[in-house]
Amino acid sequence: MVAQSKEYITDRAVRGMFFHSLEDGPMAWVSRVADRFESDQEVERYAFLGEVPQMKERAGNQAEAKTLTENAFTIRNTDHEASLEVRLRDMERDKTGQIDKRVAELGTRALAYPAKLLTALLVAGEATAIYDGQSYFDTDHSEGASGSQSNDLAFDMVSTAPTVAEFADAALASVEAMMGLKDDQGEPLNEGAQVFDLMVPVKLMGTAKKALGMPVILNGGQAVTNLVANMEGFTFNLVVNPRLTSATKFYSFRTDGALKPLIIQEEIPLDIVPLGPSSEYCKVNKRCRYTAEWTGATGYGRWQHAALTTFS
Repeated sequence: MVAQSKEYITDRAVRGMFFHSLEDGPMAWVSRVADRFESDQEVERYAFLGEVPQMKERAGNQAEAKTLTENAFTIRNTDHEASLEVRLRDMERDKTGQIDKRVAELGTRALAYPAKLLTALLVAGEATAIYDGQSYFDTDHSEGASGSQSNDLAFDMVSTAPTVAEFADAALASVEAMMGLKDDQGEPLNEGAQVFDLMVPVKLMGTAKKALGMPVILNGGQAVTNLVANMEGFTFNLVVNPRLTSATKFYSFRTDGALKPLIIQEEIPLDIVPLGPSSEYCKVNKRCRYTAEWTGATGYGRWQHAALTTFS
């Protein structure tokens, strides 16, 4: 009687499942709030140039040319990985596709990793200095003729948690703050803004959903028109971020600008390195290893397209 050869999941199948899970991922907000830049070296230098000049009436025969001012910062790439080991004997016994599911989950986790890094940046934003010497979220940003400006906002609430009406007012106030920001020439910087993401922790999910979607809300016991839900020409996307832990803070982002509030820098794209049953590693150790790898970094982008609101 001839013994049947064992059938294992192939390395090609592993790669297929891994990248299929990336395509089906739910982290669409990452692309809306972060610019992706390719990198070909360990450290990349970014220059934030001042705004181009506003048109005005010509004075005399010569055009008055403006020189772009420059603020620069750097982002350093680092290596990142997640490795999953599976005993060869478990692969032989797997009749229900559990190994396949674990490999797919590795892809899902890898997809969520940039969201984890970006969330950490946001949480640290009140205490992390950026190119202008101020914290990313700060009350006294200033560039050229902009005057002192803030994207670190406070909103008073009556109780220990914001009501639907209070959240709607705070959301509107955050958009108003961004719309009122000026560039280094004293000109409106976000006058064309129409699309915004509002990011909340799980504890504010229900309140935020009602504040953004209900046309009529209660305010002080009275039914009033919800301005946020009835603002023609403006779009508000709700992002619920389970990684946020503070129930008194939420983040607002302008997402239709040429530059995004955050940066994802990528030197080596996300990939999986399979050491399956046919590999020397698995033959020697009786374990297969599947490693997700990525080389890159995240950083702060245009602070003028982001605002933090803290309820107090």
